[in-house]
Amino acid sequence: MINRILIRTKTVQTLFSYLLTQEDTSLNAAKKQLDDSLQHGYDLYHALLCLVVDITRQQELNLDYARNKYLPTEEDLNPNMRFVNNKFAEALAASEELNDYREQHGNVSWQGDFIVEILLNKIKESDLYKEYMDATYTDFSADAELWRSLLRHVVFPDPDFADALEVKSAYWPTDIESVSTFVLKTIRRWGQGEPQVLLPKYKDDEDAAFGQQLFDFVINNKERYNEIIDSCIDKETWDAQRIPFMDRVILMTGIAEMLNFPKIPTQVTLNEYIELAKNYSTANSGGFVNGVLHNLSRRFKDERLINKD
Repeated sequence: MINRILIRTKTVQTLFSYLLTQEDTSLNAAKKQLDDSLQHGYDLYHALLCLVVDITRQQELNLDYARNKYLPTEEDLNPNMRFVNNKFAEALAASEELNDYREQHGNVSWQGDFIVEILLNKIKESDLYKEYMDATYTDFSADAELWRSLLRHVVFPDPDFADALEVKSAYWPTDIESVSTFVLKTIRRWGQGEPQVLLPKYKDDEDAAFGQQLFDFVINNKERYNEIIDSCIDKETWDAQRIPFMDRVILMTGIAEMLNFPKIPTQVTLNEYIELAKNYSTANSGGFVNGVLHNLSRRFKDERLINKD
């Protein structure tokens, strides 16, 4: 589930923090921070799935309370149970994988959190909910699609939910864009009849080792990589001393990947680190990193330091 896009992002962020304050942070502590930040991404994946279960449970509690109040209405006594009986939510609630993870990682649960009732109310006000409740027929596929649509269009964009994520974990607001795609992918697969399993933390052993290897290559070669960067800069256009530090970290990490991971196509590396510069550095960083990495890729090929597309 944790793909290389997220691993690159976390590695660059950890390197930036460590290289900026390495006098106050040990190398082992920095590497543990990288592992922890990736684990938080996997926690978020489970938390978003738990949210489906916890919102559904909250609605069940609300209906039960209304049914047992002093003067219940006819609607209170005979509510539409379709949302509560949503087959996809029931399957998630019965998932041993999800329940085991919830038990071991309490931070993924939303039970008792104020945001559950807030999101439930917004869901019930949505056209998606009303159309679903009025439909003549639903099946597992339709039930899964309801939650996929509710998460995409009601929950994930909601500002109150963004605030709740930040309260739960400082990592989650920046992880949500990437992790949410894997949650939606999981729901789509279940809805299409694929086995009801959750995504593993990493696709394979190579991905599991990728972040730590990338981190080590930068740390062990930072002087050399900085010399390479400086040698590539047009001194008439750029002042090497005034390059944003984040740009240097992104470039060093991109260089490390180009030189040490022969299976990763050069263009993939260029695209990913250019995007990181656009998202995490200055307005001019995307163009700067683009120019430097493209020049270096040609130079590395000419010098036969890399032999890949």
